[in-house]
Amino acid sequence: MPSTTNHPLTIERDTNFSFVSTFALANGDPVSDISALASDIRLVEGGKVITSFTTSETSSGSGVFELSLSPSDTKTLRSGLDYKYDVIMTRPSGTTRVLRGDINIEKERTSL
Repeated sequence: MPSTTNHPLTIERDTNFSFVSTFALANGDPVSDISALASDIRLVEGGKVITSFTTSETSSGSGVFELSLSPSDTKTLRSGLDYKYDVIMTRPSGTTRVLRGDINIEKERTSL
């Protein structure tokens, strides 16, 4: 199983959000047998789920995945709060947390 990686995210409120990355094994090969992904946002690790990312493997067997949120999802997040997230991956060999981190929320930008 891949080890847990810590990666901070910055999300702008009231916009689409997308993050793409690759899961790789210790030898550098992509994880090719992902059967499920899940990712939640919480105020404290292990606490109540505030919202969940939409998760998808972008190309079967590639190890490349995407986390995304819609504008209605990002609008519920407040700047100044310390959100946490994690990504849980299920493979035939078991389930493990492979990614986690803090989330910084930026206020939506306004155009002039």
